[in-house]
Amino acid sequence: LFPGVLAFGGPAILSPDPRRRHAAVAVLGIVSEGCADGLQPRAPEIVPLVVQALRDSSKEVRGAAAFTLGQFADYLQCAVDFPEMHREVLPALFAVLPGEPDKSVQERMMYAMDSWLEQLEEEVGPYIRPLLDIVYLALDGEGARPAVREMLLSATASAAAAAGHAMHPHLADLLPRLERCLTAADDQGLRPRARALEVLGMLVSARGGRQAMAPHVPFAMAAAASGFDLDYSELREYGHGMFAEVAEAMGEEFAQYLPACAAKAMASLDLDDGVVYDSDEEENARGG
Repeated sequence: LFPGVLAFGGPAILSPDPRRRHAAVAVLGIVSEGCADGLQPRAPEIVPLVVQALRDSSKEVRGAAAFTLGQFADYLQCAVDFPEMHREVLPALFAVLPGEPDKSVQERMMYAMDSWLEQLEEEVGPYIRPLLDIVYLALDGEGARPAVREMLLSATASAAAAAGHAMHPHLADLLPRLERCLTAADDQGLRPRARALEVLGMLVSARGGRQAMAPHVPFAMAAAASGFDLDYSELREYGHGMFAEVAEAMGEEFAQYLPACAAKAMASLDLDDGVVYDSDEEENARGG
């Protein structure tokens, strides 16, 4: 299968026919999961062609290029095994994403951006500002879909986890926007609200976060706790996650929060939302 993919994709990715270009770029992303061992050594010669396709005149080709770059990060570990490759991929994504007219293509670009950012460590620093510029546009405007805000907040959490101190100069602008997300109570705003909790947790637990975020921990803990009052499993999930990040960062100083967090953990253990049963008999045995 893999030799056939390369035999087709090599010439087709430069074809004047947009349908062939789309097929060539898309198939590389599709086979990257199952053919990672064969495809990964060829990444240095393939990735520049896929990056170039981000500016294709066809939205289908641009969307396929973004999808494939995300797959390469996830399955080929390009950002890890080719440490300089992010310098080609991420600036290209940041350059095209704000002006991309098609919303579905934008979302695929955000997926690719998140996939590459989450594999970086200290190298993420130069990308913090361009990332946050895009995040602020989505959070401040009225037109961004909740799914877009959720993806961008996920990317912010990935960047915060890796960036450590590099994120701290931006806290004055970022934290008020997270606070707005954490007041959402409507169905459309709950998933971004959950992701905002993830960002807070990463900000606290990343390098230097204990000191930089110390004045904001009481608010963060209260914001996470308030989510348990809503019937939404992801808010509980990310609330527990944030508790864990803060506990890791604070150590013994977390003791003041421990009883309330333990009570919420026990209450969550008694719930069965999100549980998938293997059979009707198992569900009935548990009283379902």
